[in-house]
Amino acid sequence: KCKGLYENKLKMGENNEWLYVIDKDLNRTFPSHPYFAISQNGGVGQKALRNILQAYAVYNEEIGYCQSMNFIAGFILMVSGSRENESFWLFCALLTKHKISEPYMGGLNGFFSDGFPTLLRYVKVFHVFMD
Repeated sequence: KCKGLYENKLKMGENNEWLYVIDKDLNRTFPSHPYFAISQNGGVGQKALRNILQAYAVYNEEIGYCQSMNFIAGFILMVSGSRENESFWLFCALLTKHKISEPYMGGLNGFFSDGFPTLLRYVKVFHVFMD
């Protein structure tokens, strides 16, 4: 069912409106880590990261791309041993709402959705504990 979907979304995103912002964030993503350093690895990590973010912006058009997604996807790439396809799907799973029980488990997408609902919820909890 999902076979080839990542590659399809990647191809669809070749001229995506988000690429300008994604490209700006690539150099900011773990710049001292050898996997992402252009001087050490020729940009192999940045290319894989760009691919994942480009495909995700097409996969989830409602959100597209938002700054800081690069750090989540970049970390996943590093710990996966640079397995791009698997990293993409794990990234998608982390950002997706899952109905495990009531209420829905929000996923990380609420940090990037309009109005930042998950972030606001976390701030509210923070204030409860810190006041």
